[in-house]
Amino acid sequence: MPPIQNNLLGSLIVGFALLNAPAAMTSEDIRIPNLNQLEKKYGPSSDFLAKTRIIAEVSDGNNFYGDFGALMQIQLMEKHYAVLETVVDEYGRPQLLQDGASKATALDTALSALTHLSQGAEWWAAVMQEWRTTHPNSTARALIEAHYAITEAWSARGRSFNAPRAPLALQVFQEQLARARGILKESEVYAAHHPLWHQLYLRTYVGEGQNREEALAAYKKAALRFPDYEGIPAEYVRLLTPRWGGTPKQLLEFTNQATATAKAKRKSATYAWLNIAADDETYPYQDLLRQGILPWARLKESVLETTRLYPKSLWHLNHFASLACRINDKATYLKLRPKIGQQVIEDAWPQNLRMELCDVRFGSES
Repeated sequence: MPPIQNNLLGSLIVGFALLNAPAAMTSEDIRIPNLNQLEKKYGPSSDFLAKTRIIAEVSDGNNFYGDFGALMQIQLMEKHYAVLETVVDEYGRPQLLQDGASKATALDTALSALTHLSQGAEWWAAVMQEWRTTHPNSTARALIEAHYAITEAWSARGRSFNAPRAPLALQVFQEQLARARGILKESEVYAAHHPLWHQLYLRTYVGEGQNREEALAAYKKAALRFPDYEGIPAEYVRLLTPRWGGTPKQLLEFTNQATATAKAKRKSATYAWLNIAADDETYPYQDLLRQGILPWARLKESVLETTRLYPKSLWHLNHFASLACRINDKATYLKLRPKIGQQVIEDAWPQNLRMELCDVRFGSES
């Protein structure tokens, strides 16, 4: 399955943007600015690491992750391998952004943007080979190369759920996921210290959706190594959605178990992010909220607690308000809407449910 879209991984995630995320988000979810826009916003492009730190300080949803990805694109095109290595290492540390997302979540989303560079397969192969030759044990190269293979896999398959698949497309899809897994296996001895290595390795099994025992084993190994990194359970939860062959019972049991093992301060946010990661993976193909598969009564309390934990996150306020509108919860919507005011993040609202419509529905005057 494709990377999480509005990730609360991305908002985490995407979102967990879904986590996207969280969110790990796809390139369709991320607005990539050009170099002139970046220099106007952050100054000349030379001090890349300083810019990523500026972005980290204000990181809150798709637009900031898009800036991060665009800056990484520039560094790769200029073959600044050592700089990329430094940034990838820094974004593997157990630090949180202002929206509650781990730095590794922001990195995952940025790499999603990076690997959509339209330079062609030959260019990518040449750059990766040069990087491999000059820096044979590069964690950054392994993660970027594996991410690119996963991107190519989904490009071949397509993201539409019900569309028929040509046999060749499915063959390429499987080959590219296997290639990504091979890159990660080969680099395990020097790259598995990074949480994103484990998330991407898990993603290759979740994407296939066939060998669930292997996927579960990869999840358990990753969660044991990085119990506080939200991207790992948010990645696995996608496999348990009805869209990909899971059941409501499996989904409920997993989210409850993952929430129970989270740190006390993160329990509410973890519950919110995992449920929203599942929703982002499925909506609009299936509305798990309106069908009652995701328990809104408990989710609502977790959502409100998350906004208290991360009060600077406008992304959370916008995304959570859109959920309240969708489930027709007027009281929760009107509790969140005044905090948004005019600071609307369009990407946090689905195309078929804009804030203006919700304001009319509930009589909001914000």
